[in-house]
Amino acid sequence: MKKQTRSVGDYLRSDPLLRQLLSQQEQQRQLCDQVHELLPEQLRPHCLATVLVRDRLRIYADSPAWASRLRYLTRDLGAALRGAGIKVGGIHVRVLVAGRTPRRRPHAPRNLSPESARLIRQLSDEISDPMLSAALRRLSRHTG
Repeated sequence: MKKQTRSVGDYLRSDPLLRQLLSQQEQQRQLCDQVHELLPEQLRPHCLATVLVRDRLRIYADSPAWASRLRYLTRDLGAALRGAGIKVGGIHVRVLVAGRTPRRRPHAPRNLSPESARLIRQLSDEISDPMLSAALRRLSRHTG
């Protein structure tokens, strides 16, 4: 007996909960497309997602600067969406925060030039404070 292979899509559509999630995702994608059509060209790539819950529309932007620009358009955007038959009572613009903050790259150690090290060593010999003199000698050892 040969097993018939099924696509992942068939599995997803066979589960009622997954089918509902797929339907919601498709509705959100269509709404996002409608919002994109109403936005100025330069703002479209920065509007990442939209979610309509009850009559509140959330628009997710990719940075605070673009979110601010989108906020200026919420009144006109709401009117245009209502004109298209979408029940929108209010629009909230949020910044979509990435999952984690970027890691900082460690800086390469900075070394003194031989001339700078020589001058610092010479200065350490002339200073009367023993702690400062010792610190300057340690510093002078950091040559490239």
